[in-house]
Amino acid sequence: MHVIKRNPIMRKEKKHRHIVIILAVAAVALAFRLPALSDRPMHGDEAVQAVKTGILWETGKAEYDPALYHGPTLAYLTVPVLWLTKAGDFAGTKEWMYRLVPALCGVALALVPFLLAGEMGWVAATAAGLLLAISPVFVYYSRYYIQETPLVLFTALALAGGWRFLSGGTKALGFGPWWGILAGTAAGLMLATKETAPLALVAMIAAFLIVRRGRVDSRRFVMPGAVAAVIAALVFSGFLAHPTGILDALRSPLNYLRLAAGGGDHVHPWHYYLGLLVWARPQPGGPVWSEAAVIALSIIGAWPRRAASRPGASLLKFLPWYTAFVFVLYSAIPYKTPWCVLTGYLGVVLLAGAGCAALVRSNRPVRTAAVLLLGVAGLHLGWQAWRGSFVFASDRRNPWVYAHPVEDVKRLGQLVQDLTSAHPDGRAMLVRIVTPDYWPLPWYLRRLTRVGYWSAVPDAVDAPVVITSSALEKAVDRRLDGDYQEMYFGLRPDSLLAVRVEAGLWRRFLRVGNAAP
Repeated sequence: MHVIKRNPIMRKEKKHRHIVIILAVAAVALAFRLPALSDRPMHGDEAVQAVKTGILWETGKAEYDPALYHGPTLAYLTVPVLWLTKAGDFAGTKEWMYRLVPALCGVALALVPFLLAGEMGWVAATAAGLLLAISPVFVYYSRYYIQETPLVLFTALALAGGWRFLSGGTKALGFGPWWGILAGTAAGLMLATKETAPLALVAMIAAFLIVRRGRVDSRRFVMPGAVAAVIAALVFSGFLAHPTGILDALRSPLNYLRLAAGGGDHVHPWHYYLGLLVWARPQPGGPVWSEAAVIALSIIGAWPRRAASRPGASLLKFLPWYTAFVFVLYSAIPYKTPWCVLTGYLGVVLLAGAGCAALVRSNRPVRTAAVLLLGVAGLHLGWQAWRGSFVFASDRRNPWVYAHPVEDVKRLGQLVQDLTSAHPDGRAMLVRIVTPDYWPLPWYLRRLTRVGYWSAVPDAVDAPVVITSSALEKAVDRRLDGDYQEMYFGLRPDSLLAVRVEAGLWRRFLRVGNAAP
């Protein structure tokens, strides 16, 4: 019997090569996610999350409200970043301090495929990591202070850990039950991040049972399930400071189902997500956006006739089922927002990595042509990611821009802040905001201490600064007693704010040397 001994030098060189690959993918992901994080106007949803995080940071309280908001995980992840800054308090924080968290989550997400390199192969894992690093939609929402990117990171970790643990591939890597602990921890964080998490978890379990044809020891689900329950309970309860948060968490799926069934302004057809990915032109004459190359590669990666001969054949049978289930579940719900596409698109990108590996393993003519085409596709994706996140970051011609404020909202916030320098009360100057649609103004007026919000016109309206919607403008003007300087600012492309500044304050403001807008 001939025994082949492994060369320790070759193993060391291979390990170093793998480290270089991982660092390179991380560098690409960072390059797209870190620059100019404060430039884009704060979305209303981002502002809501920032205010809630500010409350947690300053008071230590993170009480979960299942009727209106998502889980508190994002806030807990952000507080350490705020501790490390010199902001001092919520008023002193800046946009990048919050957006840094999803940006780093996006970088970590691009590295998760390497946890499955033993199944997929290093070529497939590297390709999947690079695609996650440069995908326009993943880049765009990695720069968004909402729950979606952390949710998808935890989903990817739950998928990787769960597959390794449940498929029995733990001994080969020497991690034993730690894969199950990783899966359970990630699943618990998923549940504590957003109410849509059960959709992905159900899709994972269903896909796994189909691939294994039901031949799985149900006891293997117990340990990850117990870990997930403990982690979710700790986060929802504010680490046991608010035990009622656990009961609220149990009610949250029902609240989400009621919201999803209604939809309101967010009702879209079943093919909404696929349309955004394949071919999107939100505005006539605007640029076309497409990640169809990734979808084509995923079809190659999932092609059954090739699956049996590739590394990780079982995983590559699992991923199409998981991806299909997630897209079906999300597409069947009338309530749709574009960032929800990330959970299903994760499976597509992992399969696309396998598709890249299949092309690279082909004969020389096919491999040469494939490498050239893959290079062009990568450059196209990177170009779209750059345009989407830096050129069209808040432009409706970008399909990932959704109900987004315009640049005017930043100018309005700066004007009101500047006006306090001409008022005797300073930052305690009274500001009345009369409109049901006012986010993200609480973010831009966070340095002022006396800002009131009304959804309907109150009896007393007069204040140094009054801001109202165009729909309520006439009703507000009828109740104003003094003389006011009139001006207008955009909130969103289809929403205008009427601003009234007390005439005396306006004159003082001009005298102290501030330029009028």
